Amino acid sequence: VTKAIENGFSKLIFNCAGLNYVSSTGIGSFTAFLKAVKPRGGDLVLLEIQPKVYEVFQLLGFSQFFTIKDNLNEAVEFFGSESVEKGSQVFPKIFTCPICSKRLRATRAGRFRCSECKTILAIDNSGQVFLG
Repeated sequence: VTKAIENGFSKLIFNCAGLNYVSSTGIGSFTAFLKAVKPRGGDLVLLEIQPKVYEVFQLLGFSQFFTIKDNLNEAVEFFGSESVEKGSQVFPKIFTCPICSKRLRATRAGRFRCSECKTILAIDNSGQVFLG
């Protein structure tokens, strides 16, 4: 994540659907990422937080500190992305991996793995690239 921020990514979305537990260290990491992107005009959104994990955020007072959304569409809307109609000329998309800077090409929206560093990347219908 730090490399992605260093490479200019300032709008971060974390899908927390698989997160069953979060410690104070985990919350500290999210806080550090948020503090790194805010001065660059960015923000951080947490998605699909499970009820027990959300309860920890509430108990520690961080539920007001972080932006929490139910799904990816809400997170993208939060960042003010305009929706792109299917069939528009977004693809093929040429982009660089946010981790290793390898030039990549995607022919459609979906999840992909960088051929160089093996990082999992997601590309939405509007052509935006996300980690994970």
